Amino acid sequence: MNSIEKGGKDYWTITPKRIAALEAAAGGGSSARTVPMELYNTVLHDPKMRDPRGYIIPSDQADFATATEFVNALLKTGITVLRATSAFQVAGKNYPTARTW
Repeated sequence: MNSIEKGGKDYWTITPKRIAALEAAAGGGSSARTVPMELYNTVLHDPKMRDPRGYIIPSDQADFATATEFVNALLKTGITVLRATSAFQVAGKNYPTARTW
């Protein structure tokens, strides 16, 4: 239940580049600690910079063996991996049905 709840929320990873962008948006003379909260929310919480909730590993890629190793590593660390049972589209890109082994 906690995983489902967490997956439904937005998160942003704050990096030095993101802090620099915040300071630049504040006029360059401010530190990240002194910028207005509204600017903090619009720059650091820009929806385009949100952490991903998932990744798509296409089954039709050239190096299928390495992709399989990667998926196995994810599974061993407890990460949920789902297989597409039919073709789908995300952000205008088409993905095929997952390969069978």
